[in-house]
Amino acid sequence: MPTSKALDLEGVNIHYVDFGGHGPTIVLVHGLGGAHTNWIAVGDRLTRHGHVLALDLPGFGLSGRVPGGNTVEGMGASLARFLDAVSPEPVHLVGNSMGGTLTVLERHARPGRIASALLVCPALPGPALPRLDRRWITTLLIAMAPGGARLMKRYAERVGPEGQMRDTIALCCAEGDRVTADVRAALVALNRERAGIAWGPQTFCEATRSLMGLLVSRTRIGAALRTLAPPMLIVQGQRDRLVDPRAARMVVAANPHLELTEVAEFGHMPQLDFPEKFVEIAGGWFGRGARNVPEPAPAVA
Repeated sequence: MPTSKALDLEGVNIHYVDFGGHGPTIVLVHGLGGAHTNWIAVGDRLTRHGHVLALDLPGFGLSGRVPGGNTVEGMGASLARFLDAVSPEPVHLVGNSMGGTLTVLERHARPGRIASALLVCPALPGPALPRLDRRWITTLLIAMAPGGARLMKRYAERVGPEGQMRDTIALCCAEGDRVTADVRAALVALNRERAGIAWGPQTFCEATRSLMGLLVSRTRIGAALRTLAPPMLIVQGQRDRLVDPRAARMVVAANPHLELTEVAEFGHMPQLDFPEKFVEIAGGWFGRGARNVPEPAPAVA
């Protein structure tokens, strides 16, 4: 059974789940509004490839918040400290959505700490007019607006923990009926626990604004994507409603050293509704991706 643990990283309490396993460390990083529960359908299956950990980024799940605001920079700093705390060796870093953005930045800043990077439907700069689900566009606009946190809180109170779970699955999964009852129950349980965290909606809004600013400016993320090593694979679902699949194609076209695998049946979080296929792709990548682990290099400012 996975074990719930916590680390105090320079004043920020980081919660994570240890799925067990032996070999290289595999760290799973969720996306905007997500948590360790986004990985519970695949965590134990991935233990055949290494020691699997899934953290809650600051402000999400059961982790504390970053003093001064929940920004990409603050979450990235906590992720870096987490990697140093859990493994002295390079890790396989797996990031979904915003977690993919953080993975790109960490790979660029500290290539010697990463054995391979696997991005799952990552939030990356894309077309000027992206094709996104209207519900997701509405959520982003609310989160970025003044008073957005109050509106997010009202939504959570109106639909309740189960309604939040159903809405998440409907938006993020291509085939929500494939998500198992135990996964649904875990999502509901976390939503219920998060309901008691007064600052939860505010951290979501802060993270949204920071992430959107990074993607719109393109400069920092563009430079990070040009980093040649360690190896990085993007897995993109063609049925993704939150990230335009064209973004991954544009990124790989501009950076041919990166790899892209598009999967027709995948949505935004394939690890929930297509866990077997996801583990098959990830396991194959871990074997290939670590073939040339770079020597430790100084951090890039």
